[in-house]
Amino acid sequence: MTPPWPTAEECAEAFARGDGSGVTVAVLDTGVDPAHDAFAGCDFGGFHEMRITRAGPACVECPPGDAVGHGTAIASLILRLAPRARILSIRVLGAASRQQRHEIIRAGALAAIEHGAPLINASFGVPATLFSLPTHLEWSDAAFHRGVTVFAAASNLDANHFEWPAHFATVLGVAATDCPADSWTWRTGQPVPLGTSGVNLKVPHPAAGHTTVSGSSFATAHATGHAARLLSRFPHASPAIIREAFRCHARPHFSSKVTNPPSPTPPLRS
Repeated sequence: MTPPWPTAEECAEAFARGDGSGVTVAVLDTGVDPAHDAFAGCDFGGFHEMRITRAGPACVECPPGDAVGHGTAIASLILRLAPRARILSIRVLGAASRQQRHEIIRAGALAAIEHGAPLINASFGVPATLFSLPTHLEWSDAAFHRGVTVFAAASNLDANHFEWPAHFATVLGVAATDCPADSWTWRTGQPVPLGTSGVNLKVPHPAAGHTTVSGSSFATAHATGHAARLLSRFPHASPAIIREAFRCHARPHFSSKVTNPPSPTPPLRS
């Protein structure tokens, strides 16, 4: 029997008091450096990377690490909101071959689904071309049909600028706003409906200790953290329930453009 939908009041309570307990979040990014003090006492569900083999991309265990710092920042923001969530790091960004990069992301996302993660954080985007459409649509649809909610970063130039996977109907696309970290906004009827805190955020960095960042990548991490809070109280919540919960508890409007220049992120363009 399908569990009943939580009420609006129950969702509000979960967003306010959930801590991510029992929730695994797959972070598809540049890796995570757990040695930083920001991760003291945090739970990690494993460190993996995608490697090219003769049979295609393969997800293998690897030592923890993040040469860029992007994934480390993303994981820290998720855990800031949901400190008891478990981070599953899958390194998919940084592939040398442009042609293989889309396949690497696809394989990494499918690996996250097989690992049982109910949330996938995809703080990246690719231009909406016919070339990349089938690859990204496949894994996004697979996640949705397995009950996995995907949060993906919108374009930093304009949330209405089409990019995969943020503009897929099965994905919750996220834009950066200057709203507080404990709130978000919603644009009904838009491909990227969700806007969360993503401006001037202090985050850990493997080399610099801490740095300040802005952009939809980091706003996406905030959205994923809020979803982890919700799932810690309602672990069977489907992507549809999670989407509706965000809609019901949002502010009405936001600007689709980042108010500050976005921070550098790993290049990911077709």
